[in-house]
Amino acid sequence: MENSNSNPTLQRPARRQRRGVERLEALLAAARRMLNERSLEELSVGDLCREVDATTGAFYNQFESKAVFFHAVQHSVCEQRKQDFAAFMTQVEAQDFEPAEMVARLVRNYIEHMRLDGGVIRASLLHVRCGRADRLPRKQSQP
Repeated sequence: MENSNSNPTLQRPARRQRRGVERLEALLAAARRMLNERSLEELSVGDLCREVDATTGAFYNQFESKAVFFHAVQHSVCEQRKQDFAAFMTQVEAQDFEPAEMVARLVRNYIEHMRLDGGVIRASLLHVRCGRADRLPRKQSQP
């Protein structure tokens, strides 16, 4: 008989690991909320850490830079949208909608989710526009 402790999927993560995962999730959620109110440039690591009661040292233990953290935020949003879309499609497939109704529901679903993460989408568009994936966009000077 195999020892249940030998199966890593059944083992609970150590308390320290759980705190790290919880901190990561809190940082990602806070960034998503805060980016709805301010630009990526205006989002400081210090403000973000204060929001979730974490230290900047803990932040930089997990992320090499703010740009790397932003990529994690983008990834988190994309993963959430994939899950939401799969759940939406399961719900739609369980019912017998006409194609026009299915499209209307899909569009409403996308709009709802785009509004939730409008700040991340805006920051992503500006980030791409700066032309370098490893840098954050610089503030543009006013004419």
